[in-house]
Amino acid sequence: MQRRFFVSSIASSLLSLAGVLAAPAAASAQTAPSEPVALRVLTHGSFSLPKDLLAKFEAEHNVKLNIIKAGSAGEMVNKLILTKAQPLADVAFGIDNTLMPRVRAAGIIEAYTGAAMQRKSVVNMDDGEKTSGKSSGTNGGVVPVDYGYINLNIDKAWFAKAQMPYPKTMSDLAKPEYAKLLVVQNPATSSAGQAFLMATIAGLGEQAAFDWWAKVRAGGVQVAKGWTEAYNTEFTRNGGTRPIVVSYATSP
Repeated sequence: MQRRFFVSSIASSLLSLAGVLAAPAAASAQTAPSEPVALRVLTHGSFSLPKDLLAKFEAEHNVKLNIIKAGSAGEMVNKLILTKAQPLADVAFGIDNTLMPRVRAAGIIEAYTGAAMQRKSVVNMDDGEKTSGKSSGTNGGVVPVDYGYINLNIDKAWFAKAQMPYPKTMSDLAKPEYAKLLVVQNPATSSAGQAFLMATIAGLGEQAAFDWWAKVRAGGVQVAKGWTEAYNTEFTRNGGTRPIVVSYATSP
């Protein structure tokens, strides 16, 4: 039988890990093996948790974590699909609803109906909307752990120093003077990039969105491989040259 695993949605909360990984790893005191069980976790490159939190989780669930970073979320999904016959990990962490259709279509996740799906508020991974009450089970092998908004982050200090107003509309952002200040993520490899692309199509309409992208491309928009490169390297607040970046509402 082909080995499959379950997948968690992207999360920034430090408290998420136990809820996501407890199901495959946890064992009762009566059945827990004397030696820790190896648990391979495939995740995105920006995944980071305090060592003491990881150690606490290992002790509580009698596991030895092997964190495998696979680049951006899109790259991780590609690796999951390509290694379907011989999975790289037991659990994948960091996939959002924009990438979930590809994961489901590939048939690489195991059904999961454990305690993590019985929370009062869950996220439907098919549409990304919060729902009240217990999960209907439609999430299959996915344990939702976070709900975040993709938006534009602007370096206010940079604009104040340049004595330049913020862009107020998508039309403003397509102007060369703003497009050359913008860094986005490649939608082929980044979940944030794909979410932003889909948002422009949903907000503007397909043809208008493609026209908008043509304008920002001609205006000098920078396309980074993933969120880490865009936010931590190219964004001016972190020493880069672009004061507008596609990121999350919870970005520091």
